[in-house]
Amino acid sequence: MLKVEFEERGPTLVLRFVGELGSSDLGNVKEEVDKRTKDDAVKNLVVDLSNTTMLDSSGISFLVTLFKRMVDKGGKFLIASPS
Repeated sequence: MLKVEFEERGPTLVLRFVGELGSSDLGNVKEEVDKRTKDDAVKNLVVDLSNTTMLDSSGISFLVTLFKRMVDKGGKFLIASPS
């Protein structure tokens, strides 16, 4: 089961995905991630994949959505530990 940990550092939100980031588990965390990343106070997003065991096309699509959201805000999107 996918879990997500949130850490706020000023205008930067760090997301740590733990488990499989894919279609079968994404629905469990998507709503909370969407809510937090749509917050106007969040300008930058760091996605930590160091504890992600699998990433499928649904997970990649979700990451692209988050990237676009940050770019639209004029912020930055970074991926940490992608392998």
